[in-house]
Amino acid sequence: MGDIHSRDHIVHDLPGQLLPKNIITGGGQYAEVVSPNPVWLWIFYLGNFAICLLAAMTIEDLAQTLLSFFASFVGAAMITYLVLALPDILGVFPYPGALEQAAVGFTFGAFFPFLFFVNFVGSMAGLILADRLL
Repeated sequence: MGDIHSRDHIVHDLPGQLLPKNIITGGGQYAEVVSPNPVWLWIFYLGNFAICLLAAMTIEDLAQTLLSFFASFVGAAMITYLVLALPDILGVFPYPGALEQAAVGFTFGAFFPFLFFVNFVGSMAGLILADRLL
């Protein structure tokens, strides 16, 4: 589940469809970089919700669902961070430390708190549906 989350995240990040914004000050990326169409953002969140819903329905156990949810979320954040910071980690980026610092801020800005909430609600909804339907 974690690799699916990180893949979805990176696929939507690269064309500028899911770039984090500063919620407190309202600042963010340049307008020409961020996609103005919110449909891609809704597709991303609905896809993550559906992934968690189906995974929880498949598992059908609260403890295993919570363990897999947190493990996959941390794994997805780590994979996303590594993909974004890899040129800096390997030393091929001309400004040492710049990509690592940006990757940390970008990963936490994009994964927390809204995506975490969507995925958690999807997992809990999947457990409820599994209990009622299966």
